[in-house]
Amino acid sequence: MLYAQGIGPIRGRVARRIMRHIANRVDLITVRDRGSLGELESLGITRPAIECTADPVLAIHPVDKEAGRAIFKKYHAEGACPVVGISVRDWQGCHHFKEELAKASDAIVREMGARVVFLPMQYPEDVRAAQSIAALTEEKCTVLEDEYTTSEFLSLVGNMDLMLGIRLHALIFAGVMGVPMIGISYDPKIDRFLSSIGEQPVGDLESLTADVLLAEIRRKWNDKVTFKKRNGALLSELREKAARNAELALALAEKK
Repeated sequence: MLYAQGIGPIRGRVARRIMRHIANRVDLITVRDRGSLGELESLGITRPAIECTADPVLAIHPVDKEAGRAIFKKYHAEGACPVVGISVRDWQGCHHFKEELAKASDAIVREMGARVVFLPMQYPEDVRAAQSIAALTEEKCTVLEDEYTTSEFLSLVGNMDLMLGIRLHALIFAGVMGVPMIGISYDPKIDRFLSSIGEQPVGDLESLTADVLLAEIRRKWNDKVTFKKRNGALLSELREKAARNAELALALAEKK
């Protein structure tokens, strides 16, 4: 079984031929989005049953927020201020988006009176990426510099009022914890996940501008309750689809 895969883009004749050869010899494939399903269809994968489910992480249940509050306290980032989380990564030497995120971070602090917290999804690479953006800011922001468990990540995100994410799983964790999100694209998997909950990326790493990002931040900020309810309903459906991966895997194992 190929379990809840995100497929593509697969480029090159050799790579596509190898993928077609392997995939047509498994018993079952589940994919996490419709874009991946389309990629398999374009490859000519015909033999196994294929079902579009959802990312397995969406089956995780929300966690208590206390662990996240304790981490904020360690970084002197606790208090009554609302929190905007930002999850970043380095990508192919791109620097433009860092300048724009630094401008947006300053505006968030000045206009909204919010605290900006950078959350490293991959350690230590994302810490370095966040530090390089923080170095460009004029207003104070917080960079979390430790390595965290999945439960701690969820708890941290749960303490945020808005999540800006380049990392896919920062956005998924926001969905699990009921936090409004804004996605920045660098890979089709970001676009595909956002599409599944009726969202679109605010831009990609090359085209992102602070002005466009801030316009979307203000829109989400001023109507957080509406976005939380809408995303919650769609994510509830995706949670059931995510659990379907395990059900299918168990059924397949019983047949063997």
